[in-house]
Amino acid sequence: MHTDSLFWLVVSGYLSLDFWVELFKVEYEAAAARRLGCSARPRALNYGTLGNNLPPPAQVAQFFKDKSTIDRIKIFDVNPDILRAFAGTRIFVTVTVPNG
Repeated sequence: MHTDSLFWLVVSGYLSLDFWVELFKVEYEAAAARRLGCSARPRALNYGTLGNNLPPPAQVAQFFKDKSTIDRIKIFDVNPDILRAFAGTRIFVTVTVPNG
C-alpha cells in the first residue's frame, strides 16, 4: 500500500478520514496475517457515494486494484458507472437494494 498516495487522497478531500481509518484497519489485519503465516480473510470495504468532490468510479477501481489489498466492495445502489469500473478488476462487488 502506498500511504503517500492515500494521504494525498485524504488531504485533497477525495477520501474521508473514516475511509482512511477503515482502510488502515483492513491493511493492518492483512499484514498481520501474512507475518503470522495465516491466510488472510477477504478484505472488503463499503463504497459510499454520498459526498462532495468524489473521484470518478474508474479512478477508485484502479486505486483499489493497484494500491490496496481490497478484494471486495459493497455498494448501496445499482450504479452502472461503478459496475463498469470494477468489471474485470477481480474485485468482487456486492450490490444492496432496499426492501420495498
